[in-house]
Amino acid sequence: MKNKFLYSTKKLARSSAISFILKGISLLLSMATSSLALQALGDYKYGVLASILSIVSWIYTFDLGIGTGLKNKLAASLGINDYYAARNYIGISYLLTILISLAFLLGAFIAFPFIDISTLLGINSNGENINLVVIIAVGFVCFNFITINVQSIIYAIQKSELVNAYALVGQVCYAALLYLAITKSINSLLYIVIVQGISQVLKNVIATIHIFYQESDFRPKIFHLDWNYKNGLIAFGLQAFAVQIAAAVLNFTDNLVITKCIDASAVTPYSFCYKFFGIISSVYTIILTPFWVSYPMAYEKNDKNWMIKTLRRSTSVTVLFGLGAIIAIFVFKPFSKIWLGRILDYQENLVLLTAIYFILQMISTNFASLCMGTGKIKRLFMVNIFQAVTNVPISVFLAVDSNMGVNGVIMGSIIVMAVGAAVAISHTLQIIKEM
Repeated sequence: MKNKFLYSTKKLARSSAISFILKGISLLLSMATSSLALQALGDYKYGVLASILSIVSWIYTFDLGIGTGLKNKLAASLGINDYYAARNYIGISYLLTILISLAFLLGAFIAFPFIDISTLLGINSNGENINLVVIIAVGFVCFNFITINVQSIIYAIQKSELVNAYALVGQVCYAALLYLAITKSINSLLYIVIVQGISQVLKNVIATIHIFYQESDFRPKIFHLDWNYKNGLIAFGLQAFAVQIAAAVLNFTDNLVITKCIDASAVTPYSFCYKFFGIISSVYTIILTPFWVSYPMAYEKNDKNWMIKTLRRSTSVTVLFGLGAIIAIFVFKPFSKIWLGRILDYQENLVLLTAIYFILQMISTNFASLCMGTGKIKRLFMVNIFQAVTNVPISVFLAVDSNMGVNGVIMGSIIVMAVGAAVAISHTLQIIKEM
């Protein structure tokens, strides 16, 4: 039986090119939706929204690494035409994420009546029921927590461009509903959270129906699963989970530190600066993702030469995007004025520091991708634990005790990200040397 999922440089290039185009359109829509959300909510409420979404987004990281494990194990199984293993990995992944999602929902309903989120975050509710807003957001995230498994399947079959196509559908829906909010003068956080959740649900459900209809060999037999396959999935997944948790702390706590230690309104300029350079990083990740999901197949076949050539190509892409980030420093403020229709109050050097952070993040991602693809992530685990433990105290010290303000928060992230990038580079070179 011919293997239709084998990796190849040509397939990677095609997938990356299409993903790049779709992501470009998606990012334009993302900028539009950010501007629309800011217009609908105003600076303060937008900062509150960003903080709330940062909190609930953590749920996605608590999948015990199942998504990453599914992507790696499924890719390796398809590389040798083992559809029996593929179906079991998919079925077990869905059942485990359903159980985790239900646990989160139950915990939220039990805990929230005893917690005042407004007081906890130190924000002014402005007449909004913040607890209700958060629990609705949690509900949507828990549903998407299950359906987002389809993305791992799409990546494993090396059709990453489809992830961006479905994301585009969700963003069009979100933009339309935000525009409706503005025309109807709706400035409710609850409304924005609901329409954002609906948009995510829509794109994941459409993707799930399409993939399982198109790839009928993947449809798991839920009542006839071979649970022996859970061992490999969970063993790798737990290691990946630890890495994800540490990365989540690094990426998602900055908004909370600014809200708690400075002011919620200070989150808005930081958030837009972060989002702008995050666009460059997102496009970079889109191009790099097809390489990652091919590494498990190449490693299974001990194809060292292909892996070295692929790493060199991805490093060239990293250098190119790093230069792009440097150029973006000089165009950020005029572009921001066009984007938002006004200039926000950006702290001096915030733009430069944010660019440095994302350049380091891209370097780290490039080399960590090979480590993740081969399953050798113990060293990444250790450095990510270091990052998770030290990022907040360093950021608070620099922001508050050293009076650096918002710049101190991003500087703290730069310090720990630099350590992570150095470790990822050295570990990748060691893996290749030992093959």
